[in-house]
Amino acid sequence: MDLTILSVISTFIECCSSDLQEGDIGIVEKIIWIFKRLMRRDESIMKFIMPPLMQLFYSAPQSLYSSESNRVGEKLIYEIILQMNSEDEKTRIMACTFLLLLLQHNFREEQNLHSMKTKITVCVAKIVGDYNYQDISKLCESLEGLSESCREQNDDNPFHDHMLDTLEHVSTLISDAQRIEEHSHNKEILVELYYSISVSLLNSPVLRVTWIDNLATLHKSEGNFLESAQCKMHIASLFIQYLKWKNKLTRLPSNFGDFESVSPNMAMEPKLEFYDTVSAEQWTVKELVTKLKDAIGLFIKGNQYELAVRVHTLLNNIYEHEKSYEAMMTNLMDNHALCASLIDKKNPVERYEIQYYRVKFYGVNFPEIHEKGYIYYRVHSNLAKMKDYIQSSLQEKYGDIVEMLLSNEEHLDIDGLDKEKIYVQITGVIVYVPPEEADTRVGSFEQNFNINKFAFETVFNPDGGKVQEDELARQYKKKLIFVTSQSFPYITTRVPLIDEYTVILSPIENAIEVITRQTSKIRAEVSHVPTRINQLQQAIQGSVVPMVNPGPLRICEIFLDRDKIRSGEYDKKDVRQLAHTFDTFLKFCGVAIRLNSIKMEPKHIKFHEMVENSMADLSEIIEKKIQEALDCT
Repeated sequence: MDLTILSVISTFIECCSSDLQEGDIGIVEKIIWIFKRLMRRDESIMKFIMPPLMQLFYSAPQSLYSSESNRVGEKLIYEIILQMNSEDEKTRIMACTFLLLLLQHNFREEQNLHSMKTKITVCVAKIVGDYNYQDISKLCESLEGLSESCREQNDDNPFHDHMLDTLEHVSTLISDAQRIEEHSHNKEILVELYYSISVSLLNSPVLRVTWIDNLATLHKSEGNFLESAQCKMHIASLFIQYLKWKNKLTRLPSNFGDFESVSPNMAMEPKLEFYDTVSAEQWTVKELVTKLKDAIGLFIKGNQYELAVRVHTLLNNIYEHEKSYEAMMTNLMDNHALCASLIDKKNPVERYEIQYYRVKFYGVNFPEIHEKGYIYYRVHSNLAKMKDYIQSSLQEKYGDIVEMLLSNEEHLDIDGLDKEKIYVQITGVIVYVPPEEADTRVGSFEQNFNINKFAFETVFNPDGGKVQEDELARQYKKKLIFVTSQSFPYITTRVPLIDEYTVILSPIENAIEVITRQTSKIRAEVSHVPTRINQLQQAIQGSVVPMVNPGPLRICEIFLDRDKIRSGEYDKKDVRQLAHTFDTFLKFCGVAIRLNSIKMEPKHIKFHEMVENSMADLSEIIEKKIQEALDCT
């Protein structure tokens, strides 16, 4: 049956050669699709496909090499290179022969292999991504065989020089692929390899995008939808740079492709390097829109609805620029539906719980990881799960020499470590919000977007004694602040640490932070749309009911005490700051209680009456203390 199909195709090409010569890309694409199906079904048919394939090339070369038919040629080359990785030696030889004939024919047509070099390397990159770093040793053998054949010619034929240059370029790509296979056990290293390879291809824009797209696919397969979406935004940014270089999208702002509202690190990413031979005709406005739509879908899967809304806004800017008002209308409707889901009271959006971990590696005899530290981003995780993940990843490569240290010590005594072992220090950390940003980082989204500082906190007594929980007047707080090279969210799930420093809070400064955080919890619930009545009531109860949380009242009694302030025990600036913080705390507690009175059901009446009474007593005491404290400063 397959041979009959090939015979019919051969007859068709012979009879319709004039139509094919006129460049009917659609017909050529359909023929290649049939070849692809036959090769995927039975590798041994390769020798029978060769004659009609050569017929096609000589009948319609422009349908395979012209810029307008770029994707047609790539599809065929992809399938040929795939056959070069076959377990069957005869199939590999036939595929290599065909690729060589194809390159020779292309060289006669164009006197160079620039376009074919790009097509081949793009296809190899796609194969590495599509086949998820599986064994490509046979492909390596095939390429080395072609290189050896060229070297043996030992003549002045310029084709051989171009051919060797192309194969060396592809060999570099294969080497990268082998590195990927070597580190397949460690997803973080794998992701970083994909990214570093893409950055190394600054002068090959198409290849760079191919690797970033491969990274997006890898993230998606691992369920890292947020990182996959950031990869799509990265690609969209490169598309915009190219389109502007081609004098398209010229009316958009110069920094439009930075996507600051969605991708906080984009402005720091390497820009495209343009030169006369750069060609990426498939990078159209239509493809740009497709990438942004892909990002929207991934942001939604990743529970980042706010970022999806922002990408819809970016799409509107493009549609307006292109005067695509029908597409803009559809986009606005999709955005409207997304916003409606965000405020749907009956089916509220479920938010992922985000955790961050500081991980540092020690291994004197393992310089590739020794003293390197990272912040890891995870959802729905905990310290035990993270420990097991890191340990299993390392043990796959290094064996049983890995020891996990759930230590809170800032630094380890490296001299006391076994040089033949690898030690991993892992600690849960929280997002560090500087005081000046507290008013703008209220909700969960704001507290987890564009962040590069994290903290590990401990309370201590400077005298060295044990700190009692109720001894607020003696509780100092030590904050170890970790700074990362890039902000989250990023296209990787871990980011290197570049700095760390310590902040010491006095007891009254610690008290200010405690009240500020409690106020932030209340503000987050008050501003949440739709109102989450259970979480709102929990925040109210934890703030104004003394039997649940005596903190605010106890802090007020200790640090706003008139006699202690007059004696100079506390800095007057800190006292004024604490008084202001308490004033803000009371205001938002009042707002929260009023909101509860509007949103509550009849079954909540007793609760509401209880918190109203508690609020009245709390306000009376704190307001009096605030006034006394301010009178003393």
